[in-house]
Amino acid sequence: NIPWGVMFVFLNDFLSQEKGLTVPDATFIVAVFGVGCAVGGILGGYLGSLASRVDRRYLPLFMALTTLLGVGPFLALLDDSSYDHASFMPCCYAFAGGCLASMPSVNVRPCIINVNPPEIRGAALTAANLIINAARGAGPSFLTTILMGVWGFNRALGLNIMIIAFWTIASIQLALLAKTLPLDQERMETELANYAMSSMDVGYGSISVDDDTR
Repeated sequence: NIPWGVMFVFLNDFLSQEKGLTVPDATFIVAVFGVGCAVGGILGGYLGSLASRVDRRYLPLFMALTTLLGVGPFLALLDDSSYDHASFMPCCYAFAGGCLASMPSVNVRPCIINVNPPEIRGAALTAANLIINAARGAGPSFLTTILMGVWGFNRALGLNIMIIAFWTIASIQLALLAKTLPLDQERMETELANYAMSSMDVGYGSISVDDDTR
């Protein structure tokens, strides 16, 4: 989510200043990016559920793949020097980048829910939201303070470094979940099934006691 924070803050300014687009054209491309994010959220949830039904290991692999694939369109949007207005190609870059990069994020919360007991799911989701918001807030500060301020990179290079580095790391971490996530889900399902069975046994025991008393 660190690159997400940077994109939300700097994308419009970058397109209008570094790329030389007019402000309306830059705003239109950002709007296309937002549409891509919306489409990616819906499509990612659907494809993620399909992947999970086929094999639980496929969901984290799907999330890792789409995260890694999302790097390409963003780099093309930032680095392609062949456009100077909101033409077809930058709109395609923005839509594809938003769509691909949004597919993994919509599946994170279901994963958290599926591996935590009901009584702590709210706390787990709250902690995840805090981390997400903190990362989005830290992204712009990291770009301006560290990459541009300390190391002297320009904004274009800083954006490239952050997108490649952080989303590659995220892809690796998501791919590693293919080994642990199915086991955690099975363990949680077993625990919930045992709890349900014990609750039913207690209920049946209470009914038997009442019948004997009568």
